[in-house]
Amino acid sequence: GHASTMAVNWKWSVGVLTSFGIGLLCVNFREVFGPTVTIVKMVAVDVNGKPPHLMTIERPPLAAPRANIWGKLKPPYPTHAFWENFALGTGVDTSNAVTALPYITQATDYSLDLFYPYTSMATKTQFQLAFDMVVGRLAIGASTSDLSGGPTIDSYTDLGVTLKFNMQSGGVMKTHVVQGSPYVNYVYEGAKPMITSGQLLRRYMVDGKKADCNAKPIKGHTFQFSLLQFDETWIIYAYPPLELRCTASNPPMALQALGPYQGTLRVAISNNCTFGQSSHHCRSDGHGGFIRGEPKGYRDLLNKHASTMVTGGDVSYE
Repeated sequence: GHASTMAVNWKWSVGVLTSFGIGLLCVNFREVFGPTVTIVKMVAVDVNGKPPHLMTIERPPLAAPRANIWGKLKPPYPTHAFWENFALGTGVDTSNAVTALPYITQATDYSLDLFYPYTSMATKTQFQLAFDMVVGRLAIGASTSDLSGGPTIDSYTDLGVTLKFNMQSGGVMKTHVVQGSPYVNYVYEGAKPMITSGQLLRRYMVDGKKADCNAKPIKGHTFQFSLLQFDETWIIYAYPPLELRCTASNPPMALQALGPYQGTLRVAISNNCTFGQSSHHCRSDGHGGFIRGEPKGYRDLLNKHASTMVTGGDVSYE
């Protein structure tokens, strides 16, 4: 019966912050437990004053929370954060995915992987958000030969979380996952960037010019690649410019730096229907085909604001 106003205070580094729409997806809230969870099935007690039926569920090691996930952060830990699945497991299955629209994200030992979801009809009246965690995965992180043993949570806000990867070589990679941001940030401090996809590479461009994916290193500020199976085009913005080697055989697509990098990569999807061949993302033309298209002016907006790095946001009510 009363009105309230909400103020959102964003944190940013360089440039001018522009507003983007924020979509929030409701998820089941769960409290963070250790590897063993005890559940009381009945409230009644027996003659000894204890519940007669106790069930203990033990999560297998691969699905159990990492012991060091909280890094230097001290309790109490947030239990209703949108990113809590980062803390609940290893990120190798769909139950540990984190929804940070417009992307679905998962953390591995050496990368923060991105998926661009699509809608599918569950029933005649219901649609669900889905993603392909095998073919649709875009893995962005550090060289697999420099495994870190998994990320730790470095910091968090109401609308964002920062994951920190400490590499065996001494390098560090940090990623900022922010609700509603079209970019995902990867900050490298001596780590070697690596980007891979299970999809086939259809087109590759560096700084707006067509480039060959022939394992020869190319230095650039903007790397753009189009993938076959999901018809997606992604852009990587490098600050400062970076030298990457492109290969298209193992896995089907890989971009890898030749050495350690000091800088920031910003990653965004610019088109989810590049050639009009995706049944997941393209609109039907009514004749068995699909309509090719790109949101008008969207790529220009991405290019214009790529230097503005949002790292989190706090929500307050007055």
